[in-house]
Amino acid sequence: MKERPRVLLLADSPYFGGITTHLMSIARSMAGSPFEICMATLPGRRDDTALIDACRREKTPIHEFRMSHAFDLAVLSQLRRHVVENGIRLVHTHNYRATLLARLARAPVPIVNTCHGAAAERSLRVKGWQWAELMAIRRNRLTIACSDYVRRWLEARGLNGGRIRTIRNGYAAPADVKPVTRAEAGVPEPDLLAFYAGRLCDGKGLEYLVDAVSGMAGVTVLIAGDGPQRAELERRAQAAGSRVRFLGQMADPGPFYRLADVVVLASRMEALPMTLIEAAAFGRPSIATGVGGVPEVVEPGESGLLVGYGDVNGLRDALEQMKDMGTRESMGGRARQIWEERFTPERFAEELSKAYAEALV
Repeated sequence: MKERPRVLLLADSPYFGGITTHLMSIARSMAGSPFEICMATLPGRRDDTALIDACRREKTPIHEFRMSHAFDLAVLSQLRRHVVENGIRLVHTHNYRATLLARLARAPVPIVNTCHGAAAERSLRVKGWQWAELMAIRRNRLTIACSDYVRRWLEARGLNGGRIRTIRNGYAAPADVKPVTRAEAGVPEPDLLAFYAGRLCDGKGLEYLVDAVSGMAGVTVLIAGDGPQRAELERRAQAAGSRVRFLGQMADPGPFYRLADVVVLASRMEALPMTLIEAAAFGRPSIATGVGGVPEVVEPGESGLLVGYGDVNGLRDALEQMKDMGTRESMGGRARQIWEERFTPERFAEELSKAYAEALV
């Protein structure tokens, strides 16, 4: 049997969030492809090893590079050696630091990167990383844009459109999701159950979601994940009397997607949010801000509702509309159709395999 070329997925960090979900989707989707997938990650500064834990559960090989600090250039020789000693044929990077360090390492193999788009955070630090990534990917074999929005964003910044491929993320709802009941989740039976999964940080608009449900009857919000804004959000929810429960970090939010009536994402910016793709795979409608690549997942009025960033009244009105079971069922059905048309793992694996084959020519 012909040996499959080995592709190394290099992650910026092992944190819980959309990129970790995306990487695990690649590993699952490509299991039967012409390529062998393995994983590596740069260390994070937080006690969050979601990617490493997921790889170990699913028996996907993963290597964690040792770094004494975020700019430890000793990792360059580690990366080159890992590529050579493990017979890696292609490196596929995700996010700023991974893309920049892979380029600086001068590994003797082609490099492909996925651009996950403009960041929700607007700090100078993030802007600096974004600029560095844009400089680095100009010499990569191919750049994968996770949405048409990201492709346009890259082209507007001078990248050669001939070396950009749009490949939307793929995801499949696991068949063996363990059920969780409303009683176990602490949600009253008649309430509309709105669910959020992701980082609790600036730009995710969670403060507006908390404010929106303040004083609303019949709505409970469950928030999965952790981040620097958690304590502030908990204080805000308690002071406002909002019915919001914080679930903390979790290895698998699947049971809560299945339990939820609607998934909410109130971000300032999203390139192509995995949480909305996950919602669609579970047949759940979404309430989201109409930013970035979100309209490529959510058809307003058909599979969900779009609101403006920071629009508390808009969020409140959307939640009121979702209290109607007929509306939820209709929109959830259309969401599932959109997933079948655009975001299946089979379609994802086929398009990614073509990009890998093209990069290796």
